[in-house]
Amino acid sequence: YGLPFDSCHKNAVTSGLVALTNYYIVVWECGQDVTNNFISATQSKISAFLTNYGNLFLSGAGIAYSLDRAVGPTVADRAFFNNVLHADLSAEGDTNSATYNFAALPNTIFQGNANGTIDDGTKGIYWVKSPEVITAYVSGATPAMYYGANFSRHAAIQYDGSAGGGRLVYFGFPFETITNAALRNEYLADALNFLDSAP
Repeated sequence: YGLPFDSCHKNAVTSGLVALTNYYIVVWECGQDVTNNFISATQSKISAFLTNYGNLFLSGAGIAYSLDRAVGPTVADRAFFNNVLHADLSAEGDTNSATYNFAALPNTIFQGNANGTIDDGTKGIYWVKSPEVITAYVSGATPAMYYGANFSRHAAIQYDGSAGGGRLVYFGFPFETITNAALRNEYLADALNFLDSAP
């Protein structure tokens, strides 16, 4: 995409060694780690970043499950997921082949991109065991991608900042597991173009 970037571990952010507010765009990749992705200290850092009109590209399997499943998450976890990440857990993704295909929804930032596939354990990246079905939660947040052939099983959302804070693109699966590298580049370019435009 032609942008310079830094990289760090999430603990560097949580401990205060790296300040997200020094950046205009943050790409936060969670893989499929369902443990300690967003402890309260991390939630505080991301909330402050987005409140101050930072722009976030978030991806991972397990984020919605850890913050919004029926039993386990705290009230604060759910409030962070719903009101800061602008998302709601629709259903935990299945691990059958149908959920490993995704497509862009019309009238979104990804419109016109080709359909893609997530690694099902046979593509050489890593097996995404539970791609998550998420849904948009607040005004200004809309579905951007869907799984399989079912328009209602949303794979990603976009938030335009119109209800406050910075912009957000959130994938319910690890972005890096899109199996086609050229297609990965297209989706990343669209996401960064969207985040690079002030609300």
